[in-house]
Amino acid sequence: MNGTWVTTAVRTASDLARRPNLTEAVVALDALARNRFPPQAVLDVAATHPGERGLRRLRAAIVLCDPRAESPMEPRIRVAVHRYRLPAPELQHPLGPYRLDLPTRSSGSRSSTTVASTAPRSARSATSGARRT
Repeated sequence: MNGTWVTTAVRTASDLARRPNLTEAVVALDALARNRFPPQAVLDVAATHPGERGLRRLRAAIVLCDPRAESPMEPRIRVAVHRYRLPAPELQHPLGPYRLDLPTRSSGSRSSTTVASTAPRSARSATSGARRT
């Protein structure tokens, strides 16, 4: 580009996926992969650069990557859900003419869907009027 060296989106994703912070690596992967390339392409590029640091981090980030994410908060929530071993939410679940971000299946019911709350637990209980006795 006008005499400036640039890398491809896949190579940039490979570099960013090696970050020490898994959450931010997944955020970068999701954003770069969206409508551009499958996550496997990042592993293919990484295979051509053996010996570079962060290959284990890259693999961990690829496992959590989902190019369907439409905002940086979606991968942040998914990584937290994974970290605490909670059931993985779906992304962009269709519901009539709408798409739900991060719905999860309720236990005990195949057809019911709940939307994951992003509010901290203290904020949810304070606003819901629920009190512990």
